[in-house]
Amino acid sequence: EQQLDWLVLIHPVCIHWLTGSDAKSYQEFQCLLVAADDASPLTMLTRAGEYNEFVQDALVDVVIAYGGGENEDPVAAFMQLAQRLGLPDGRVGMEVPAYYLHPHHYLGIRAALGACLVAEPTHLVHDLKLVKSPAELDCIRQAAAKVDAAMAVFAAALQAGRSELDVAGTVVQALMARGSALAASPINLVSGERSCFSHGAPTDRKLQAGDVGNVEFGATHRRYTA
Repeated sequence: EQQLDWLVLIHPVCIHWLTGSDAKSYQEFQCLLVAADDASPLTMLTRAGEYNEFVQDALVDVVIAYGGGENEDPVAAFMQLAQRLGLPDGRVGMEVPAYYLHPHHYLGIRAALGACLVAEPTHLVHDLKLVKSPAELDCIRQAAAKVDAAMAVFAAALQAGRSELDVAGTVVQALMARGSALAASPINLVSGERSCFSHGAPTDRKLQAGDVGNVEFGATHRRYTA
């Protein structure tokens, strides 16, 4: 509808969904540049530490790295790449996701792109992801099977005298042993007087007879979470 020539994707979930990359480089500025035409390369800009991982594991055509041994302004690196690809000559949309785009970087890119930045379709790819393919549904079912198995391990680990951290470690080991990689959120586990905490992390508190508590954790299969 907005007739975009380029889309700048920043959210790591969107980058993973389109490229398959498992890189954890979202602590620093990174983006995937997607063109409307098939002739332009699918290009990833990332920090130098993740260059090889994107080259080996991601379904992208070109990987450009910045930084490394010396600090480098990511906005300047982005604009150098944008000029090379011709973004200023087209209509550009850019995701503006919470947590993954520093305000200074956003303001710098917006100012540098100027009038060619015509839209901020932050939810475009997320909306496309809402409808799952049969293969994706199978991934979610496999993740659910892993979390069910880990819940049984959790129940068996509940013994007076064990710490919350000890029990949580048993759960995490059970998940990873079954092929579950990093979940979308770390495990929440509270007991006794800490049970009033909705999302408390496990501590060295020892479980006692008669305790109430709650636990929340997820499992993944190819980054699909249950």
